[in-house]
Amino acid sequence: MKLLKKITILLCFLSLIAFVSCSAEDKSGVKEKDNTDGTEITGGGKSGTSETDGSSGTGGSSGTSGSTGTGSGEKTFASYAGTWYGDMDGSGEKPLILINSDGSFKILGGDINVPSSDITKNSDTSYTASQGSESITFNFSSDTQGTVDFGYGKDGILTITKH
Repeated sequence: MKLLKKITILLCFLSLIAFVSCSAEDKSGVKEKDNTDGTEITGGGKSGTSETDGSSGTGGSSGTSGSTGTGSGEKTFASYAGTWYGDMDGSGEKPLILINSDGSFKILGGDINVPSSDITKNSDTSYTASQGSESITFNFSSDTQGTVDFGYGKDGILTITKH
């Protein structure tokens, strides 16, 4: 029994060391791009040097840039998060799909939830969600316009808008 207790404590200690060493790589979480050569700077900022325009910098900038996404400008399904409306039955636009910021979505009314793990990126503007033998393809023409193809031919394509 004492051996089991010692092994458990040892495993907890080793797990803690592994966790700390993995998270110690960047404590600030701030990453910036240097405007002059495109290299990435990690930490509190960039120390300035005397430049040709006569300005000199001694401090640095810190914080976040305010942009969203992956940093490379690449779109994800989560980039289209929000409530999307469509006219499913000819009675006017109604909320149909809720895309969540984690990349999952919910079909409203049918109460169908699709996790982000079931969504495949075809391109920055096209995504396919598959569950079993069923699939739904989203094609976005802008951040507020798109179509959903439910896989039933021409009648299965629905125009959606985000308000």
